Amino acid sequence: MPLFFEGGVGYSPIYPRVLVLPYQTTHRNKNMFEHILHSTRFWVGVIFAFVLHSAATTFLLWRHSHTADVVTSSAPSPTPVMHVSITDADAQNAYDLMEKISESFPHRTHIDSQQDLIATKNFIAQQFTAYGYAPESATKTYTVTVNPYGTFDEPIANIIAKKETASEKQIIIAAHYDTSDFATGAADNATGVGALLTLAQKFQNISTPCDILFIAMDDEERGDTLIGGLGSSSYASHMSDEEVKNTLGMINLDTLIGGDKLYVHSGKKGSTTIRDLALTLAQQQNIHLETNPGLNTEYLTGTTGNWGDHVGFMERGIPIAYFESTNWEIGAKDGYTQSVKGTFFNTVRDNLPDLTRTFGTPY
Repeated sequence: MPLFFEGGVGYSPIYPRVLVLPYQTTHRNKNMFEHILHSTRFWVGVIFAFVLHSAATTFLLWRHSHTADVVTSSAPSPTPVMHVSITDADAQNAYDLMEKISESFPHRTHIDSQQDLIATKNFIAQQFTAYGYAPESATKTYTVTVNPYGTFDEPIANIIAKKETASEKQIIIAAHYDTSDFATGAADNATGVGALLTLAQKFQNISTPCDILFIAMDDEERGDTLIGGLGSSSYASHMSDEEVKNTLGMINLDTLIGGDKLYVHSGKKGSTTIRDLALTLAQQQNIHLETNPGLNTEYLTGTTGNWGDHVGFMERGIPIAYFESTNWEIGAKDGYTQSVKGTFFNTVRDNLPDLTRTFGTPY
């Protein structure tokens, strides 16, 4: 179903209240590029609601442990409404970044020279720096077996920008920047990186109650159903127990265009907190966001499979939300058939010209 939004405001159903001010649009873009335009604004609201709710809950639990007061969710401490605004310029920025990455660095793979992969890594780091962050590259050397190419020892680099606060708590937002070796990866996953960078830019100038880690993940495409993406599994496996305890959640942005619908899922196990919050906020804001309806019995309703960058975090017990554009009601009903117009991710069709011919342009 095409997405459109014509203004208005929405309040988070949880405490503390979060007023989400969507960007205004004067037209209805009946094409799939609305997914990335809406998702950028939408996730700002979700992230704010989630971190503020978590911070309030943490505060109430702390107060309860230090006093004799009885704490109930029906009587939370008063919290001011926070205003969050996403403009047309923010939406355009996410789109432009997607276009830049997919068109300028089309071969973002670990095959051959890796020239575009390295250039993409440098570009992302430059963007983080321009936004006022001090990005770091967490590089680990893996022994990777990739059929039919063989076994390799090579570095895998995640680019990390951290918005620091006085809190010990943090939330992780991630998107992988590599692509398969036969696609330019406009949908999978230049869209996720464009949204990630736009969110990083937006949050740099907004006060938040906890740290936010923006992570551009490396080497997702060669992952498997045991560990998920290679870069993300490396990061998650090296988190200390204390860091895991202080991580409120992980949001994975992966393939935001090319599908008939916009989805959010939880993992196969663990908390559904972020997914449920996202669905509630979407309903309040009149955004058509769905979750896996469970038509394929291998995947429970509301969950996604053990692929992608969320898996390593899920296995550490961190709540996750997986955000994607596809269609879980057609084909094998497993999310791999993106649209009635065909599938784009991991195919030669995953390029901006082909997506534009199929769905049109956003402006």
